[in-house]
Amino acid sequence: MDPQSFKRYDPYVAILTALDSEQLLALYKRFEPLFVEAYGEVGEPGTSFEQRLVQAIDLVLATPEMTTQIPLLRDSVTYKYAYSEWENLPPAQKQLLRMGPENVAKVKGVLRELRTQLD
Repeated sequence: MDPQSFKRYDPYVAILTALDSEQLLALYKRFEPLFVEAYGEVGEPGTSFEQRLVQAIDLVLATPEMTTQIPLLRDSVTYKYAYSEWENLPPAQKQLLRMGPENVAKVKGVLRELRTQLD
């Protein structure tokens, strides 16, 4: 993974980190009825939107830390992680890793705070 490619995620991470946890929670609460309604149409029966949100946050927070450069293999027009333990991660975790270690740490920090607020 080329560290230069991590920069393409900087604007999105900057928007996310510009909000403090209270602002983020207020934004969530404002739109929660719409999230619940949409989830009711496409979500898994017997689960609430908030349950699914907490599961998604927990999944992202469980993403392994990158301590070294992670090698990729070119698979036609796409890339795959060279090591099966990375390639077999859930898609959300693999995408998060492509943001680079600094952005991963920032996103996880915001999600940790939000997760605490949701409890």
